[in-house]
Amino acid sequence: MTTGQLNVLTSIAIRQPVPAGKLARLLSMEISTLSRNARLLQQHGLIRIEHAERRDGRILSLTDVGAEKLAKLRPAWRTAQRHAHELLGNEASEAIEQLVDPMFAEQRTG
Repeated sequence: MTTGQLNVLTSIAIRQPVPAGKLARLLSMEISTLSRNARLLQQHGLIRIEHAERRDGRILSLTDVGAEKLAKLRPAWRTAQRHAHELLGNEASEAIEQLVDPMFAEQRTG
């Protein structure tokens, strides 16, 4: 799984069900890029892609398999954070954590 796919998966988990267009805007991502990533995640059984009520969009949500995958990835993410902290120092690693950690924190509590 790429970091981009992990970002998409985590963002879906936090906001689900979420319209694809809204998620693309939130992630500052082209809808075509999101669609490619979403199709790959769907092929691996990690997310569901359903038609929106208007039928001109898609709604993304996490599957149980996707939730399990995130739970398994969380320890590796924490290890990567520790290594980044050692390499980058306090200021840079804290800036990164402020950007990314809220996604994991919201998922745990949400």
